Amino acid sequence: AIGNKNGDQTIRITIGTLPARIGIATISFKVRIKNPVPASITQVSNQGVVSGDFPSLATDDPDTLPLGDPTITPIRLDPAISADKTVSLAVDADNDGRVTPGDTLQYRVIITSRGNIPALALVYTDTPDPNTTLVPGSVSTSLGSVQNGNAGTPPVRVAIGDLPPGAN
Repeated sequence: AIGNKNGDQTIRITIGTLPARIGIATISFKVRIKNPVPASITQVSNQGVVSGDFPSLATDDPDTLPLGDPTITPIRLDPAISADKTVSLAVDADNDGRVTPGDTLQYRVIITSRGNIPALALVYTDTPDPNTTLVPGSVSTSLGSVQNGNAGTPPVRVAIGDLPPGAN
């Protein structure tokens, strides 16, 4: 049998002779869909061929017509993101090592694309707690552009844009 090693792209199995009328051979194998898959790919297709001392015969998807058609499997394309937000003490105004009134907090948000296609046109917005004051000029981003917040007026708004799978 061919096709049982990493990297093999072709499967070939020698079955031998099948008895008349009741001879059945069942073959199974697994394939893994590439991740990420290009956004233009919406399905995978597979077609096998049985050959012997008769004309070759293509495998058939019994759920669709015509006879001898490949087995087509739609791929679900999902953009998915996660957003993790952490806080640290940026300025300890009274040097007591604790978060107290008058201190400055720094929030850090990491947005990660965890889907199998790019997450498109991402926008991050955030309205700080009313018991805080947004520090003017403190909003920055590693991707996209700050649209609001650097004047010290909430909400924070960052146009991130497109984020490919695995990027943050």
